[in-house]
Amino acid sequence: LKVGDRVIIQRDLQNTYDSNAIMALTMDKKEIGFISADWAVIYAPKIDMGMTFDAEISSIEPKVINIKIKRNNPEIEIIYDFFKMQVFKNN
Repeated sequence: LKVGDRVIIQRDLQNTYDSNAIMALTMDKKEIGFISADWAVIYAPKIDMGMTFDAEISSIEPKVINIKIKRNNPEIEIIYDFFKMQVFKNN
């Protein structure tokens, strides 16, 4: 692996330790590791809603590979449930 290599990020829905787990894979689908839990909690719901991302290695440190992630389908409108408004009648 080297800086600038593209990687695949994909949800690991079978992960029993983290329901938000996101795997990082090489382009030939070899596992590199997992996105840290504090970032996975942010990106997992976005991936689950249909957002897709390009990812590449931005730096390599001992025991840590930093990945730069950029959404690659911003033209697709994603409707977020928390933006939907509910109207309640006041009795």
